Amino acid sequence: MEVTLFLSFIFLFLISVIGLGLFAGFRLLHPKRVRLEESLKAQKESHEIPEPFWKQTPEFFRIDSDFGYKLTGNYIRGTTNRVIIFCHGISWNRLGALKYMNYFLENGWHIFYYDHRGAGESGGTYPSFGRFEKFDLGKIVDYALALLPKTETIGLHGESMGGATVLQYSIMDPRIQFIVAICPFTSLKGLIRFYMEKLYIPRPIQPIIRVVINSYLYYYGGFSTHDVYPEDDILQSPIPVLLFHGKKDAKVPFEMSQSLYRKRKEIYPTEFYASETSGHTPGLYFDLREIIEEKTKAFIEKYQN
Repeated sequence: MEVTLFLSFIFLFLISVIGLGLFAGFRLLHPKRVRLEESLKAQKESHEIPEPFWKQTPEFFRIDSDFGYKLTGNYIRGTTNRVIIFCHGISWNRLGALKYMNYFLENGWHIFYYDHRGAGESGGTYPSFGRFEKFDLGKIVDYALALLPKTETIGLHGESMGGATVLQYSIMDPRIQFIVAICPFTSLKGLIRFYMEKLYIPRPIQPIIRVVINSYLYYYGGFSTHDVYPEDDILQSPIPVLLFHGKKDAKVPFEMSQSLYRKRKEIYPTEFYASETSGHTPGLYFDLREIIEEKTKAFIEKYQN
């Protein structure tokens, strides 16, 4: 009788742990898909959109991904030979880039902003936290440079998952001259560990849950956490990087950017601005709107050539 109860307990325990891992994997691959109309309304209400944007007439584009779906985005024509490409975070769409555009609009940059796979109006089913998004970003870079062959400066700007994506792309393309990354994660495995600690999941069972998550991600998404290490990529790239992160970030640990800065500043140009009181973006942006713009301007003017 006691053996039966013990085995029943073990069985229920394993089922619970596996179920938790499957649920976590499902949530990673199924974030909310926000419509452009919905995000535009929210951003108008929060006064995120800079005034110069309303004077623009963005051109729509749709190009092919190498993975069988379409990527959709907008292009704002500039007056210089400089190009900036924006990458948005998970659970959002290309309009998330609008809040960061003021400097670039006022200084005549050509601006490209687009929807990642599985977001906005782009095709694709699941996000991959940069694993496949970095190749899609390469298609956007190629498209921009084909459209503007006289480009002299091209940079990347990403927030959250978009920040992690541009860090992963850094090692793939020597044409990129600078990167701005806001609240990026530097390891998907570390990010999952961070959330398990937040949920007080006992450490002895965390490895089991990670195995289940990886199995789910690989089966449905075609990748695993081992494929997503932005820190490893950017540590091998000499491209100048500017990082922003809030110490009170509850979605992506501040320590990720801090650790990356400490490792990278000794070998490649790296600048880091840490906010003592801010959390994740867009809250970080609201708290530091002027500082982000000033630091970005100074960084770009220092490294764009």
